[in-house]
Amino acid sequence: MLNKLSTYLLVLCAALALASCSDPMDEITSLITGRNFSPTNFTAKVKNKTNVQLTWDGSSDADSYKIEIYAGDSLEFNASNLVQTIEGLTASSSPYTITGLDGETQYSFRIQAITSTDASRDSKWTGAACKTDAEQIFYALGESQVGAKWVTLSWPATYEATTITLTPSDGGTAITYSITADDIAQGTATITGLTPETEYTAVMKRSNGKTRGTLTFTTGIDLADTDILVSPGDDIRTKIENAPAGYRLVIKPGTYMISSDTEGKAGVITINKNVTLKGLRASDHPVIQGRFALADGASLVLDQVNLDGSQNETTDHAITYATAGKFNELTITNSEIHKFTKGFFYINEAALINTIDIENCIIYHIECSGGDCFDSRKGGYNTFNFIGNTMYDSANSRDVVRMDNASSKVSATPVITFDHNTFYHVGDGDANYRFFYVRFTGNTINFTNNIVVGFNNKRGFANQKTTAIPTFKNNFYYDCKNLQSLAEGNTETTITCYDTNGTTLSSDPFKDAAHADFTLINDEVTGGDPRWIK
Repeated sequence: MLNKLSTYLLVLCAALALASCSDPMDEITSLITGRNFSPTNFTAKVKNKTNVQLTWDGSSDADSYKIEIYAGDSLEFNASNLVQTIEGLTASSSPYTITGLDGETQYSFRIQAITSTDASRDSKWTGAACKTDAEQIFYALGESQVGAKWVTLSWPATYEATTITLTPSDGGTAITYSITADDIAQGTATITGLTPETEYTAVMKRSNGKTRGTLTFTTGIDLADTDILVSPGDDIRTKIENAPAGYRLVIKPGTYMISSDTEGKAGVITINKNVTLKGLRASDHPVIQGRFALADGASLVLDQVNLDGSQNETTDHAITYATAGKFNELTITNSEIHKFTKGFFYINEAALINTIDIENCIIYHIECSGGDCFDSRKGGYNTFNFIGNTMYDSANSRDVVRMDNASSKVSATPVITFDHNTFYHVGDGDANYRFFYVRFTGNTINFTNNIVVGFNNKRGFANQKTTAIPTFKNNFYYDCKNLQSLAEGNTETTITCYDTNGTTLSSDPFKDAAHADFTLINDEVTGGDPRWIK
């Protein structure tokens, strides 16, 4: 009896449900509420140090929007912290940028949807918070504003500040300068007592301790007894050959072609001692047309020079090692290297280089026809640092880094570090090559904080089991193939590693890469060559 009753009730419920479905409710076409909905997706984002961009999605019935700004406040909205109220904004005002804020200050922002004729319909507040960055009111330094032992800093006249502290990067004693009323009126301050050829960071502070500006610069050259000044019209080959070991050639702006040697070889000079070539000016580098061959344990330092291979008749690498032996350092900093047919450096002798440092350079049009870019065949190195560089339109026909296993000829423990570099169309030849072709026993590879745009060689980062799996961290990729995963249609089965934790960008992150302007326009990118972060 109970089962029959249950069945009856189930049938009755089903009938009622069908009846209700056959008579639907009227469609809701409007909704009247007691007050406006609050704006949604309200965000506050710092732009250009001390400006804040506010964005929101509007409410359909609002006539306008009101924004309140609170300083030294974290979503508490204390009346005593209110510094500004903005009214009369519309939905089309989003995004809206707040200017004139203090640096290094926590701000809270809140927004309300307003009905002009009935305040009781104003929405509830929606809030967001952020902290502004330190101000930057220093103007960029011109060449005439920096000497060997002094600097003249400038900023907008009448802007108040109390001190400027100059801290040397070498750990030396900082200098604190007290800003005068005349300095403020003119917007300039000259500070003396600096150390030549030293990088300083200048920090300007207000009386409340807030930073008004930060600027890094390097003082000029104070010629020493071991410096040789090279001027336009000098034969740079003769200058280098006649320089005593350990001397530095300080080169004035101009173009210097390496002349033919005694054997008639044009465009190459063999160096068999420790030599430093440094451009006199940080902003106007001397152009050296030609290349260098290192022999007999020589060391070479290039700083603030433009090494041009377009007149290099031998079409070789920019730097080659001509003899076996032990070599201390190859250091290339703050320079441009471009238009070399075969590659950047070439080690085809039983040469062991202790340290290769390439930092803060612009490298481009290294074709790599007949050679790999950073190419070691019969020798090796212990340390190869490639840091803070921009490299473009290069290594599209061969490997970026090649290091054959020459452990039977030289004893090395190679550590290769690529950090904070910008790569644009490097390894973009759709060829059977890779970023790292490293087979020297016991190698270590680090690949961190880099931006790679336009790589599509088929073997990705590596395809050799003897190539160490790189340590990957905080890298960014756009329009790349085979670096984060195997590209569609690629039948290569030997790729040994992918940067699966790298960030894939949805658009080109650069301002105008086609014209070598790699200024970042994507605020989410935190890697790459630091010179392009504005």
